[in-house]
Amino acid sequence: IWHGDILGLDLGLTGAQVRKLQEEVHEVHHLAAVAYLGVDVPRMRQLNVEGLREVLELCLGMRHLQRVCVWSTVFVAGSRSGIVREQDLGDGSVHRNAYESTKAEAERLCRAAMAKLPLTVVRVPLLVGHSQTGEVSRLDGPFLLVQAIVSSPTAGPLPTGGHHPLHLAPVDYCAAAARYLARHPAAVGGTFHLVDDSPL
Repeated sequence: IWHGDILGLDLGLTGAQVRKLQEEVHEVHHLAAVAYLGVDVPRMRQLNVEGLREVLELCLGMRHLQRVCVWSTVFVAGSRSGIVREQDLGDGSVHRNAYESTKAEAERLCRAAMAKLPLTVVRVPLLVGHSQTGEVSRLDGPFLLVQAIVSSPTAGPLPTGGHHPLHLAPVDYCAAAARYLARHPAAVGGTFHLVDDSPL
């Protein structure tokens, strides 16, 4: 295992490591991103956009590369409601925070790079634990809401009506789907929502 720097030149890898990547890598999955809204906007943009730019630059030198799979988010749609198709990139919508806007900007980088790289974008929703074991690496996102409800001293009001879909997906489902798409010839140049067609 090599440890690099998402913002470093050639990801902070040595010349020998870069040469090895150029000769041996066939498939790249880019998952590095900052979603925590407490990070200042310039830093978030630096990591979410410029970090991806550095990965794509490195991929251009890989001689046997068959696929670059970039993990994005359904939140690139911003404030849009209704059906959001894969080709949509938040056009006409307002991004509610820096995470949404930087991930949309990162997807624009992907679209531009598709002319030079065999690229596939997967958009994931809120990820929850493993579908069989429930194991989760950290408690954030929807878990914080559940934790607040469970630890509340009194049973407070809960949302009613069910008018808004809650898109959640088990992490193993998204990993398996991304792996499949990264190896499917027809997925080159495509964007795919890895969501439940019958959300909660």
